[in-house]
Amino acid sequence: MAFANPILRNSHAKPSEDQLLQILNYASDVEAQVSTWPDCVPDEWGYKPSHTFDDLPSHESKLYVYSRRCDLYQDIWVANTWNSYRSTQLMIQYLILQSLAYLNPDHSSPLGRRIATSISRVQELCDDICASVPFNLGNKTFGGPLDRKEVRYPDDGVTKPTDDYRKSAAGLGG
Repeated sequence: MAFANPILRNSHAKPSEDQLLQILNYASDVEAQVSTWPDCVPDEWGYKPSHTFDDLPSHESKLYVYSRRCDLYQDIWVANTWNSYRSTQLMIQYLILQSLAYLNPDHSSPLGRRIATSISRVQELCDDICASVPFNLGNKTFGGPLDRKEVRYPDDGVTKPTDDYRKSAAGLGG
């Protein structure tokens, strides 16, 4: 994808339609390949919703949960691996949307519909990243020493966060 940056960032010359279609096709191929990664990870790398913060008053739960979502992962490393995957997907979507913006297709055309699909995908990826924040950082909204016992982390009601998890999360800023 490195070949696309000079073409898309050159403010002196508008890329040709052929160049833009080449970038778009390449980015779409990379997207298709990268999108298979979730199907290849072990089952224990999956994530699931937490309801830990459901018992908080609604004005407080808004501080800790994104759009009524808070996802649980096997550990912080797995959560960060998922977010690296999502970040990679966001970069791919950026290339696709950048190319489509130059092409300026009619919204009812296949390329125009691709814009809507990419925007929807960007929102989905951002929502997934935001839903991982409570797992990574807990409900800490204040400064102070790391690993304070009053910081709440999401759980599934069965498995509670371990001391090692709390220390790792504290190291990330939670």
